[in-house]
Amino acid sequence: MALRNETATEPEVKVVINAGQFATSPPQYWHRVELSDDARFNIHFWVEEDHQGEEMYQQKKA
Repeated sequence: MALRNETATEPEVKVVINAGQFATSPPQYWHRVELSDDARFNIHFWVEEDHQGEEMYQQKKA
């Protein structure tokens, strides 16, 4: 789910990713991932060269 901001409760976009598929999510969205009982989940991060060395993330404890 892609959320407008860190306090949003309703997603702007909801994507279902089936077995064998993948998705790319734009960095301007806050995300929530809901997994099925048999799901396997990998996440990969990357950054454009002109942003190297800058703090590129925020985190919030649930």
